[in-house]
Amino acid sequence: MKRLELMPTDENILKSLQEDIFERNQELQYFIKLLNSIEGPYSIAVNGTWGSGKTFFVKQAKMVLDAYNTDFDMIDEKRNAIKDSLKLKDQQIKNQCCIYYDAWKSDCDLDPIYSLICSITAGYKHFNEKNFKNKDNFPGDILKGM
Repeated sequence: MKRLELMPTDENILKSLQEDIFERNQELQYFIKLLNSIEGPYSIAVNGTWGSGKTFFVKQAKMVLDAYNTDFDMIDEKRNAIKDSLKLKDQQIKNQCCIYYDAWKSDCDLDPIYSLICSITAGYKHFNEKNFKNKDNFPGDILKGM
């Protein structure tokens, strides 16, 4: 049996959403609705065997949530293509800041909190700064919830 491996690049993720290559768009819709129903801090585990598509699925969810976030800087053509793929109602999707953190890349760090903070602050470069209360304390505002 031939193994199919599709790297989770932005191009591949967008194509998979548009064409529903893995037939997971419905599960993605359920997942995003679940995320939008949560109040307060919460943890969710995405469990599966190695190579089953966990990373791809999580990156798809991030791309969709970024597209529905009005504060996230994204080209309108891409934003509309993503929204057209899932047909979720805009009013059902909360503005959520999604940060992708790859723990495996930081596996050798002595203190993982530094790499986590770097991932969080780097992720905010895609957001419109006008929405932050105190631009002088930009990283501090981000990390208050930690």
